[in-house]
Amino acid sequence: MSTDSKPEKEIAGADAAPAAKSETGAPPASADDAPPASAEATGPADAASGTKSAAAEAPSPTEQAFFAERPEPEAAADADEVDPELLKLPRRRRRRHPLISLAVIGLSLYLMWFVRQDLLFFFQGGTPLDLGDAAAALKAGTLKAGTFVSLTGAPDRKHAIVLESKLGGGYESFVRLLGTQNRVFVQQHRATRGADAVLSASLVGHLVRFDSLPYRDGLRSYFSKAQTIAHDLDLAELERAKRAPGTSKLSDRAGASVSVAPGTMVWINVAYPNEWLIQASKRAYATLEETRKLVADLGLPVAVDDEESAAFHRYVVHAEPDQVPLLMARFREPALHANVVRRQVSYSARWDQIAVGADRSLELNAADPSFPSSFRVDRSATPPRLVAHKEVPTKIPAAGILYVTIASPLEIAPDAFVLLVGRRPVENWYYLALYVLLLAFIVVNGWTLSRRLRERQARS
Repeated sequence: MSTDSKPEKEIAGADAAPAAKSETGAPPASADDAPPASAEATGPADAASGTKSAAAEAPSPTEQAFFAERPEPEAAADADEVDPELLKLPRRRRRRHPLISLAVIGLSLYLMWFVRQDLLFFFQGGTPLDLGDAAAALKAGTLKAGTFVSLTGAPDRKHAIVLESKLGGGYESFVRLLGTQNRVFVQQHRATRGADAVLSASLVGHLVRFDSLPYRDGLRSYFSKAQTIAHDLDLAELERAKRAPGTSKLSDRAGASVSVAPGTMVWINVAYPNEWLIQASKRAYATLEETRKLVADLGLPVAVDDEESAAFHRYVVHAEPDQVPLLMARFREPALHANVVRRQVSYSARWDQIAVGADRSLELNAADPSFPSSFRVDRSATPPRLVAHKEVPTKIPAAGILYVTIASPLEIAPDAFVLLVGRRPVENWYYLALYVLLLAFIVVNGWTLSRRLRERQARS
């Protein structure tokens, strides 16, 4: 019995090894993980058939070589844990491009140059420099931009304008000073557009260049297109220009230069000798016929004036100098509703239509029907009477010329000044603060550029 059972146990043990391998489908991960060969480990079925062989549970040499080549799995790293090696790496900061620093420095220098006059005005004293008359100071060359000054001058109210601030800062009166040849202007603040800002005799403020104003281009364009300046010429100046062909520059009575061209319009104001006007109110006299009794017994040459008037019926009277007082006395009575004035008329012609006669009289070579008539005494009639004449050319005696005027655009001179009335040096304190801030920008960005250059030199 004993001899028969022993071979069975050996055969069973030999067959057990391949059976276990086929059930698992894969060998164990390593020799250390193999199950023990005891009966307790194999279970009741194995205990009944006998214990497994330790040699049968061990992997083959090929399996051991295969699993030896595979690395041991590492434990999963903690999600909150930072690799110490990463902490050792140097941090790289984003640096500004050098061109940005150069741009900041350049812009700061430009702003400092742009407001330099305003900063210098801050350091002016609290007492203005009295320069007196603006025209005299201009001629003497004592006007300096950026100074705190006091000036006197007559404002040209005819060409004054009002500037309105777009930011709601109120209004500014802008007016030129007479006698300064469009080179000295005054700007004064006013609360409302309708406020009557009266310029005092003494103007105190900040004197600046016209070209420093931010709205200079708009002012130049407006004045040159919408404003004109009247230049009164002496007859001698006109005669000099006419006797010198090609003359295009004249000087007016104020000494200002004025340009003329063939098409330049000239206005001539004339008071003919011994010509007077009797004016009867149309409110008191409905028709001209009602006024004839006023002049019927004058004993002087009389004619109806051919220039219309909306307020008066008018007669032209020729009176010698010794007859004028009697004429004045007669119409001094208020009940007559009439008066006597000197007759003045105006002509307009182009520069090339004007000539100077040998007796210095002006000759207007223009057949203009709107020209006023000249009157001559017809002494052949009884009593003598006045006769209106419109001749071509129209001759104007030198003794009757009152004004010869040429209009030119109001062009602001390139070197003009503007007096900002009421502006005082202490009000420019913020320019000092701006300068300090811009200087800080320059220092910081200059230091940054210097450090970058040193770093590049060190790397090279």
